[in-house]
Amino acid sequence: MRRFLWWVIPFVTFSVICSSCKDDEDLSNNQITVIRKNKEEGEMYLKEKRAQQGVKEDPSGLLYSVVTEGTGDKPSLKDSVTISYVGKTIKDTVFVSKTETMAVVDLDEGLQIGVRHMREGANYHLFVPYYLMYGATNLKFSYGGRSISVPGYSTLVYDMKLDAIIKVE
Repeated sequence: MRRFLWWVIPFVTFSVICSSCKDDEDLSNNQITVIRKNKEEGEMYLKEKRAQQGVKEDPSGLLYSVVTEGTGDKPSLKDSVTISYVGKTIKDTVFVSKTETMAVVDLDEGLQIGVRHMREGANYHLFVPYYLMYGATNLKFSYGGRSISVPGYSTLVYDMKLDAIIKVE
């Protein structure tokens, strides 16, 4: 019986892996095409933004421009903030618009980095590379009564206002 298992287990494992290879290759080729397109479009968009006057770059790769400079303190990771923002794709499709209060550490990484550059009352444009937001995740949003898809590897744009900082002692 042991001899039988020594032959059967590797054979079955190999067969299962190989039987799914064709499907995986087709799926991967389609995914790779979308990934490459989104990454290339995002990189070109960010390259163009970098060249614009007034656009600054954080060491993380986040780009931002100041629409209105705020006054007072900048939030720390310990603080909570009330922010108003509109999230768009680089093709200007709005997928979210809201005002919310939450801890800085609970914001998505790109928004967290951006808000920490801002002072209370500031309004910034954030140009967020895919790796600082949703990465490879394909997302669906419902906005304005319609369903909007944001494919993985998408560079995103946020118009964000820091309405208030709630200090945590």
